[in-house]
Amino acid sequence: MVADHLKYSSRKNLMASANLFKAATVSAMGEQLSILLERATGDLLDHLDANVDLVFVFVTSHLANQLDDHVHLVSERLGTKHVYGCTAESVLCQGTEFEREPAISIWAASMPGASITSTILKFDPHSDGGAFIGWPDEWLGEWEESTFMVAIADPYSFPMDVWLNRMNEDRPGVKIVGGMVSGISGPRDCLLISGQDTYDQGSLVLRFQGDIRLRSLVSQGCRAIGNPFIITKSERNLILELGGKPVLQQVQNLFNGLSQRDRGLMRQGLHFGRVVDERMTGLPGTEYLIRNVVGIDEDSNGLVVGDYVRNGQSIQFHLRDMASAQLELQNLLSLHARNRKSHLIGGLSFTCNGRGTRLFNVPHHDSKLIQDFLGPLPIAGFFAAGEIGPIGSHNFLHGFTNSVALFERAGDGLNDNPTNPRI
Repeated sequence: MVADHLKYSSRKNLMASANLFKAATVSAMGEQLSILLERATGDLLDHLDANVDLVFVFVTSHLANQLDDHVHLVSERLGTKHVYGCTAESVLCQGTEFEREPAISIWAASMPGASITSTILKFDPHSDGGAFIGWPDEWLGEWEESTFMVAIADPYSFPMDVWLNRMNEDRPGVKIVGGMVSGISGPRDCLLISGQDTYDQGSLVLRFQGDIRLRSLVSQGCRAIGNPFIITKSERNLILELGGKPVLQQVQNLFNGLSQRDRGLMRQGLHFGRVVDERMTGLPGTEYLIRNVVGIDEDSNGLVVGDYVRNGQSIQFHLRDMASAQLELQNLLSLHARNRKSHLIGGLSFTCNGRGTRLFNVPHHDSKLIQDFLGPLPIAGFFAAGEIGPIGSHNFLHGFTNSVALFERAGDGLNDNPTNPRI
């Protein structure tokens, strides 16, 4: 039996030009994928009323065993080869998050003037240093300055952090957003969607050029505590001194100065943020890359952290909880709302599967907040096992993060990517 649960919304960008960008979303719950896809694509065609240039399809893992037989319905009914997506533990659409229940979420858009190309990249660990295979010939050479990418990958077969580091070096300034497939139990259990085909390894990568722009929003769900420090002694992922003093002494002093509530949060888990761009240290809007504090190295009395560090880097300790995650997302959304939200045509949300009701005490938390600040706006996405998004000028793989890609037509916004505020 298929639940009668279909939702869709569209936001039209009415410009003086005859070329209009339009986007729409639809979600559906049920256990028969073919029926869900037929009804959902029909609703999209009726509502979008335009040529479909790009489609994202996200399907919960409950329906994964039906995907190979029915994924062709999307491209056939919507009339485009640009159909992409994956299976996931949970999916989202508009202000609704379908957590751990059979559902689909589809995002479709008409994007005249946008150039969209894609590939399935795979990693060969046997070559010298490893090699990424599947790079299209048309991606060689120079890229447009405004180029951005969306990546969705299998966490078992694709070393996303390695690829992002390589992209940061080879294609500096190209923003990448996306997520790692969730809801899988082991290797070759994921399904990536590209056109009418599915893949159980590698990474789906889309390149966007032409008359399309990206605004990225990366909410890491933390708040800073204490004062910033300079690392004065370190080894790889071990911090030994901060500000010329033993790191454990500095951490103890920090703990002593906290409220009872924050002491409790610090006992549950401590994080640190390192400044991505040292030129912005101490300035409003300084952007931190959040990583975990793993523990204490008894031999050196050093702090083991989930990142490689070096002397001279600026860091600040952080705490993560429901209230901090909500406040940070609200501030980021408020900034984007002030930055000409009327020209956004829609977007994708890649949120951690540790968020949702696992973090917040209300359902649909992040998706509703996005709609409250930016809506009604066509947004679709999935709960990921790792989220991809830029901090400063570099792309990173995150955890407990909501990485949002907001699309707009070239020339419509005041700023392609406003700075993330840190409150």
